Amino acid sequence: MPANGQEGPMLRLRRSVLRAVARRGATPEEMELMHKLAKLTDQERRRLINDFIDEAFEGIEVGPEFLAKMRAAMPELPDDPTPEQTEAWVELAELVQDPAFRAGVRKAAEYQARDIAASADTDPAANRALVDLVIARAGAALASGIDPAAGFARPVLDELAGAFAEFFRRTDDAEFRAWLLDRMENGNDPRYERYWQLIARINGWPVQAELGPAFGWLTEALRAT
Repeated sequence: MPANGQEGPMLRLRRSVLRAVARRGATPEEMELMHKLAKLTDQERRRLINDFIDEAFEGIEVGPEFLAKMRAAMPELPDDPTPEQTEAWVELAELVQDPAFRAGVRKAAEYQARDIAASADTDPAANRALVDLVIARAGAALASGIDPAAGFARPVLDELAGAFAEFFRRTDDAEFRAWLLDRMENGNDPRYERYWQLIARINGWPVQAELGPAFGWLTEALRAT
């Protein structure tokens, strides 16, 4: 222990890792990995995230604002992280190195690029309004226990499908709904939302409400019709 009676950063980090290990019930191998990942420097953490961004989005026209947002949101693990922050960083580091996750995010980015090429409404405010509408309508239907395959779901589905058709400047017909279903089933990786939740947890930012359940309800409603 230092002469001043205070723990150094490495000892505090080790204690945080041990608390996180105890919470997870990790094996000795997992503990070793957690400690290794937790000891990475800020520069090494940034390199890990930037490598993921480079591989997932290289050569895809997703827009400079999108990439700027991705590169600006770097995990900033403090010198004295909580067990929750340590766990979040370890999970994030494992996630961005997962080839399946990288492929899923790249696939979603390719869908986004096709949306731009098809002249979809790319105004961030319009996109946010559409997401908010799904959360409000599909989220309320889910909370009310409405089966997405039931007749009671139809008004909600019609409203949301119509909003998506307007967003993509298309007609809300059977062909469009089949296209929208394919986009929701194959153009989104639910772990991407988890990525942002982990970034927020590490950096002490507010964790946004989950989008997955509401969008999952809408996907099931589309599939049922």
